[in-house]
Amino acid sequence: MIWDAVIPPRDEEEKDVAVFQLTVRLPEEKIETGYGILWPEERRRTAHYVELAEKAGFEVVMQQEEGQRFFLELRKQ
Repeated sequence: MIWDAVIPPRDEEEKDVAVFQLTVRLPEEKIETGYGILWPEERRRTAHYVELAEKAGFEVVMQQEEGQRFFLELRKQ
């Protein structure tokens, strides 16, 4: 299972890091955090990760994209 952010195209050359805020809601607490990555030259959508998974021999069981986040459930073939 993979949960990640859809990475938008990089508009400005001097910005080389993308930072994403993340809120995780558990039954009895809320965790606010974030993470950053080196910003790739091209946009990274769900299809990018599906292609990588399929090339590695995985089958997509479930795929969801909502706003700037996505979820993939994969099964090894």
